[in-house]
Formats: sequence, structure tokens, C-alpha cells
Amino acid sequence: MAVVPVLQFRLLMGLDTLSLEPNRSFQMDFSSTSDDAGAVKGAFSLIELLVVMGIIALLAGMVVPAITVLREKGKETACGNNMRQWGQALGLYLDEKRGIFPSDGTDGSDGAPDINKADAWYNVLPGYLQGVSLSALAAQGKAPCGGVGKSLFVCPNTPIDNDMKQAYAAGTQSKFFVSYAFNYWINMPKTDPAYTTRMRLTQINNPANFVVFSESSDGKSAKVHPATMFDPSTGATAFRHRDCANAVFADGHVEPLRRKAVWRTGVTVNDNFGNIQWNPAAAMTK
Repeated sequence: MAVVPVLQFRLLMGLDTLSLEPNRSFQMDFSSTSDDAGAVKGAFSLIELLVVMGIIALLAGMVVPAITVLREKGKETACGNNMRQWGQALGLYLDEKRGIFPSDGTDGSDGAPDINKADAWYNVLPGYLQGVSLSALAAQGKAPCGGVGKSLFVCPNTPIDNDMKQAYAAGTQSKFFVSYAFNYWINMPKTDPAYTTRMRLTQINNPANFVVFSESSDGKSAKVHPATMFDPSTGATAFRHRDCANAVFADGHVEPLRRKAVWRTGVTVNDNFGNIQWNPAAAMTK
């Protein structure tokens, strides 16, 4: 038992109101009993630690999927913004060209797009956005592709071609790679003579339902249609935004197309499906 004089205790503890009788001492007991000897106050028990760890794991399981969804939503929004700008540029072009659509990059066939085709949309529309044509970027060895930064030509969720990516870094990338493509029927011969091969805006009866641009599954196509946007045998898909693909319609609005709403087994490029019009000469069906 240790004894500390009252005055010394008052000085040590900073007490200025303690009133004790003369010669009275204050006793402090620093002894411990055998029951609490060696015990560390404030320590967690094993059960408490396990409970805390379980709560942390539960919260992580809730937060991580939410972050993933937000990240994917951000990419979907960025892609939609790209397409909205292409739609605005197309509107300005059509105003100047009496409503005649530009080329999809082919000669009106099912062939591959020509990166240097002068009247292709990817070469004539960038100027309306104060941008550089795809052919000019290719001449610089900087034709855009997946995984090399932001570009109006490339969806953030687009597949990455490692050979193109390496060529871009070396300044030799001149191959065609664009995440977006024209509706299959805009530059194709129509069975109905009322439609010209190179379509005019005035030939579209349902602008709010007629797709002008949508997403390509591989970045190497000139034309898109639900029949070309998803291949169940390989898994190649243009519906890369939580099973949706963005599209620009003839009235200028941008809208995501859900795969289940526009694609079905056996669909062909001649078909319209899901109240969305691709082939202007064919009826729209549910």
C-alpha cells in the first residue's frame, strides 16, 4: 500500500479545490488481486474480432458489386455521349447535303470499310466536331483503337486488339477500328424502288424508330444490324453495356437497345424486330 501526502497529491494532480484536514494523507492502492492480474484492459476478444471481420466482409460484398455497376454505367454513358456527338454532326451534314446520308465506308456492298474513302461518315463528320478524320489519323499512324485512351471513334468497353495497341504506341497504327457503324440498310440497295441506294432523310417514315448508328461487335464492320451484332456461337457481341448497345436514331435521340428486345434466334438483316426499324422497306414487328 503506497501513501502519498495530500499536498504532494494535490500538486501532482493539479487539484486546487481539495480540502483535507491537516496531516491527513491520501492513500492509493496499486495492488491487484489474483483475478485480474495480467489482464489488459480494452482488448478485443476473439469472438469480437471475428464479428468485426464478418461485418467488414459483408460490407465489402455489398460495396464492390455496386462500384462495378457504377463503373459500367460510366462507360455506357461515355459511349452514349460519343454517339450523341456523331448524331449532332450527322444532323449538320444532312442539312448541308439536302438530306442525303454519307457513305458507310463501302461501295454499297457487304464489303469491309475503306479507311480512306473520302465520303465515308468517319471522314466527313469529324470536321463538324472540330475533329480529325479517320483517314488523317491513319496517315499519322494514330488511327484509334481499343485501350489507347479516349476517342469519339471508340467505345470505352470495346474489345482490345493488342497488335493495334502496340502499333498505336509505335506510331504505325493505320488499320480500321471504329466501335460504331451505320445501319446496314442506309447504303444498301433496297427491294422497294421508293428508296435510293444512298438513303435520304425524307425517305424515313418513322425517324424516332429508325436506327442510324449503333455499335459494332468487333470494331471492323461498316454496317450493323441485330443479326450482325451478336453471335451466340462465339460470344462476340455489340451489346456490351449490361446486355445493351447504344444507338442513334434518325430524329437525333440516343437510346440503349436491349439485346432481348431487338435480337432473336434466326433474325436476318432483312428483319425489323422489337418495334425498331432497320430495314426501311420492311414492316416493323414485335
